Amino acid sequence: MSFAGSNDALIERGLAALAAKGIVMVAAAGNAGAKSPPLYPAANPNVIAVSATDAQDHLFAASSRGGYIAVAAPGVDIFLPAPDQKYQMTSGTSFSAAYVSALAALMLERNPALTPRELRAILTGTARDLGSPGRDDLFGAGEADASAEVKATAEVPSPVAVSVESKDTNKGRNKTAENASETKELPAIRSLDPPVATVASEKSDSRDDGRPAGR
Repeated sequence: MSFAGSNDALIERGLAALAAKGIVMVAAAGNAGAKSPPLYPAANPNVIAVSATDAQDHLFAASSRGGYIAVAAPGVDIFLPAPDQKYQMTSGTSFSAAYVSALAALMLERNPALTPRELRAILTGTARDLGSPGRDDLFGAGEADASAEVKATAEVPSPVAVSVESKDTNKGRNKTAENASETKELPAIRSLDPPVATVASEKSDSRDDGRPAGR
């Protein structure tokens, strides 16, 4: 969820419904700076809130901060596609949230049985500590570590497939079938033209020659 703003009763109802279904939720912390109050949906306790870091592991100056931050992720000078077949270098917690969402998808692909609580625990437990030792209001548990998270996810035992014995009356022998379930989520598709404005506005520098803009 790459948007941020004040608490909204309708959004809170939606978040509660998703939490009841065991859906993992990730949101941008917001780009309102150090003096901003907690922004939503990131500040909802069921949501993984993500702040942004730069290439030197410093906090993005505009990144919101607070006790609700779970982890940090790269979000400064990110090379991205832009409308009208252009590219841009863009900064903001929206892109940090997308990064962590991708990591969560990898973790669930490796172990679909993970609950949101377990996934959050792995995400924060394997994060690379930044800033003050231990958890802090800038980076949360630290910067998300994709390699460590996927490895830790693989070490969490998955449910064992249940074997069912069925009789094949035509051939007179037993066959073993495994019950397996697979859940797929289709990503939401949003048109890039025109770009959608959010409360957590991002900063970008675009050009149309297929190369990143000069820094």
